[in-house]
Amino acid sequence: MSIDTGVERVDSRHVKALPPRGSVGAQREGHAHVPCGAPLGWLTADGPAGVARGWMFAAGCSQLLALADDGQRIIFELLCDALRPDVALQLSACCHELRTISHELRTELRRRHGAARRLCARVNTSFVALGETKELLWYGQGLTVAHLTTLGMLLSTNALPQLEILNLSVNRFGPEGMAVFEELSNDSLPRLLTLDLTGNALGSAGAAALASVLGRGALPRLEVLKLGRNDIGDQGLCALAPPLRRLQALKEVYLYSNKIGDEGVAALLANLGHAQLQQLRTLNLERNLINDAGCTSLIAALDRALPPFESLSIRQAACCLFDSCFCGAGPVFCPAVTSLSGAVPMSFEL
Repeated sequence: MSIDTGVERVDSRHVKALPPRGSVGAQREGHAHVPCGAPLGWLTADGPAGVARGWMFAAGCSQLLALADDGQRIIFELLCDALRPDVALQLSACCHELRTISHELRTELRRRHGAARRLCARVNTSFVALGETKELLWYGQGLTVAHLTTLGMLLSTNALPQLEILNLSVNRFGPEGMAVFEELSNDSLPRLLTLDLTGNALGSAGAAALASVLGRGALPRLEVLKLGRNDIGDQGLCALAPPLRRLQALKEVYLYSNKIGDEGVAALLANLGHAQLQQLRTLNLERNLINDAGCTSLIAALDRALPPFESLSIRQAACCLFDSCFCGAGPVFCPAVTSLSGAVPMSFEL
């Protein structure tokens, strides 16, 4: 196995494998087990501390220092954890040469650790609890862009590997707050199932930022997306629609109170491919600007492409308002709404 450093390739066969866990050598030296041929960033059941102990006590620094400087930096950076900086810092203290090479990385690690400490203080949690959590329920916490940038750093460095639910609703951080996802790449947050960004004034720019993240392949297992009360409009939904349609696990989408009209509905649902949105069961489009044409797009999608819904709501859409029904017939007799109601057998709501 080799790692591309951008300058040269570092072959992991040059790294001495440690004795198997439970062996006499491992018990004597206190080693963590690193399997032969495993990636250099592989973390044992003991976490990064186990890897650091393996290097320090088994091979010392001799094998590590035998690598080129770029290879040493890669290993050191893989061990950098803003929630547990002591691992990398103890490793760098082993010898002067490694300490010199890692100077800039250690400076950045200390900066990240300070930012993580401020974030934990804001939400009243500890480093240990944050690193092990499956749910971040940080709604209405008054999080700033700085807090969200720090959270984004933790997410992009896999400091929260167990995270399944991320609720950042009602923080009103605007499109700038989407910095939380800026550094996420392909397959980032592989366990995340629910993302709640309700009530954050994202606008179309924030929706476009989220679309960019999803387009890079992040959040591959996302099942529930809540984006209500963000005024993303047709422009925002048109940007979001392509990556949303590719999320194969997506089951629930909440887009209420977003000033979405017929164009946005068509972008999300028109001409669906055979494998698109096939798990979708709940779609909430309440309090938007959907007209007869948008209802027609919904009907066509339900007839031709989508599986049966459990819940579809367009309550208080433009075509359903008593005072401004576009067809002039009122909500009960509106042809588009009547047809749509018949197409949804479970819990259609007006």
